[in-house]
Amino acid sequence: MALRGRRTHSRRGLSTIVTSVMLVAAVAIMGSFLVTWSNSSFTAQRVAIANQTDTKINLIRESFVIEDVWFYTQGVQKMNVTLRNTGDVAIKVTHIYINNTQVWTGSQAVNATKVAEISFNKNWNAGSPQSMWVKTLRGSEVKQVWKS
Repeated sequence: MALRGRRTHSRRGLSTIVTSVMLVAAVAIMGSFLVTWSNSSFTAQRVAIANQTDTKINLIRESFVIEDVWFYTQGVQKMNVTLRNTGDVAIKVTHIYINNTQVWTGSQAVNATKVAEISFNKNWNAGSPQSMWVKTLRGSEVKQVWKS
């Protein structure tokens, strides 16, 4: 009988508790990592969308006209293009094409309501039409035909 009264201790209950605590801790760590990662990812995406939206809005607010084009000879044949920014944001003229040929590349800033002149060498024939195409950094463009 003495042997019957003696109980052997089982460690089964303790190992189940330790395993459960380890699983809960692992899930908590993975969950906190996932929340941190998603917050940074969504923040980066929100900033990218805001920048894209601002660029599109500024593109809509950007407006300019070609006021005048001068054809003249000063040793070589030249052209002078006068642009007026009629929008309410500054523009940056980056390309000018004449008859589908790029004749000027640069970065001419024109503040809102201001005028800028761009000069460059270009061969032209007197009395012939010159198709002009001016582009800005944001993608606005104006196309006009001028007679030399």
